[in-house]
Amino acid sequence: MAIDLYFYSTNPQKLTQDLLQQVSSKHPEFFSAKYLISDADEADEVEKEIALDYGLTAHSSFMIHLNDKEAAALIADVVKVIKAAFGSGNIIAMFGGSEFPI
Repeated sequence: MAIDLYFYSTNPQKLTQDLLQQVSSKHPEFFSAKYLISDADEADEVEKEIALDYGLTAHSSFMIHLNDKEAAALIADVVKVIKAAFGSGNIIAMFGGSEFPI
């Protein structure tokens, strides 16, 4: 069972990457092994279109992968941590083609 969350942010790639590093450092209980965070990329045209469908102008994107199946119940907490770091109006989380409901 692979679980990947896709995130689209209004922030530029560099700022998104900096925020991800801060979140990862502040929350090793999630990001030291249970969840893996990809590097931030500039949002491509498809990602921008997906984000626009949810009312967000995306400039960057990244993925979080569930690495430890025992931690699957913590997904909502991980999304909350990310949204708190970015500001809820600056990011959307997608899972299975739909916005993650937090």
